[in-house]
Order: sequence, then C-alpha cells, then structure tokens
Amino acid sequence: MPDSVLQRWLPWAEELPSVKLHPIPRKYPTLTWNTNYITLHGFSDASNLALGAVVYARFQQPDGTVTSNIIMARAKVCPVKRRSIPKLELEAAVILTKLLYYLATILHLSTNQLQPWTDSEIVLAWLRKMPCRLETFVANRTSFILEALPESSWRHVPTHKPCRHSKSRFISNRSNSIISVVEGTSLAHSTSIYMATYQTTTTDPPTPW
Repeated sequence: MPDSVLQRWLPWAEELPSVKLHPIPRKYPTLTWNTNYITLHGFSDASNLALGAVVYARFQQPDGTVTSNIIMARAKVCPVKRRSIPKLELEAAVILTKLLYYLATILHLSTNQLQPWTDSEIVLAWLRKMPCRLETFVANRTSFILEALPESSWRHVPTHKPCRHSKSRFISNRSNSIISVVEGTSLAHSTSIYMATYQTTTTDPPTPW
C-alpha cells in the first residue's frame, strides 16, 4: 500500500473499535404515535470524492417534546468521469428524493411531512426552472425530483450550519460526532424553524418511476 494511502488509512482504522460504543436505535414510535406528529428531514451533499443523502425522522409528541434520529442514509463514490460540483449536488438531491419517497411510502406519510434540504443554491435554481430550458443531464434529474417532491418543499441550508450533515467528508468516530449524526441535526430539533417551513399540502407523494 502506498505511504500516502497508508497515512490516511491508519487513523481511520484505529478509530473503528469506538463505533461499537455508540449504538444506533432502530425502534421508532411510529406504531404508538399518530403519524401526524412525524416528519422526515433529509439532507443531500456532494464533493469531488463522494455524494449522498441522509434522512432524519422527527417525532413530536402532543406535549411538544421533540426527538429525532437517523433513519436512513445512502452514499456512493463519484463517477470516474468528472462532473462539476453543482451536477454532483444534483445527483445527491436525486438520491435524497428516492430515500424520502421510499420512507414516505412505507410509513404512510404525505408530502407535507417531507422536508428536503440542500446547501446548493444552484440546484435550487435549477428546480425553479422549466426542464425544457435546461441541458438534458440537468433536465432529466430535475424532472425526476419534481415528480416526487414539489419545488416549494426544498429548502436551503448554509454550508457552515451545524445542522448540515455531509457524507462526502470524513467524520471522526469521536463521541460528539457520532451523537450528532445519530440523534439528528439541530435544525430537525428546532420547532420554530420547522414551523416556518412547514407546507400545507395534504396529497400523498406521487410515484416518480
């Protein structure tokens, strides 16, 4: 193994044993709580190395108590053929769309309970345009996204915000990092921000495939 690769591998390998110290809860109160109190917050991100998306389930009890946990995530390496960062961000948004639609289907949630987030303002601008005015690569993916999630449901999260969780970057297995990832983001816990972005649509998510 080349020394350059070994120097990056060893610190990561040394921290692997600490993963077992942070179990990820897999039991969610979906069967005992009214689904009206459940929302899904999804975040997508990309870099030159990888792209992906993560979804947090946000549970709000009638008394106002809020909890959130990671419920599903997916990541993959970037294609060999180089693409611009905005196009990779768009690919990540497609992954997020698939995750949200899948979870909404199995949990019987409506579109007003799905909240997608991206830190790419270019992606948000593409979603606001008619697909016929975009190049084929972008048009195909924006059309796919908009068939499942309306443009108005997408929100921008600044890159520096702590609520943004990026799978395209290395995350150390330190306690604070793991807890932040597992328990959800500060944004998912914020009732005021959540209510400000809540949609009133009550239709079920259409099939995008």
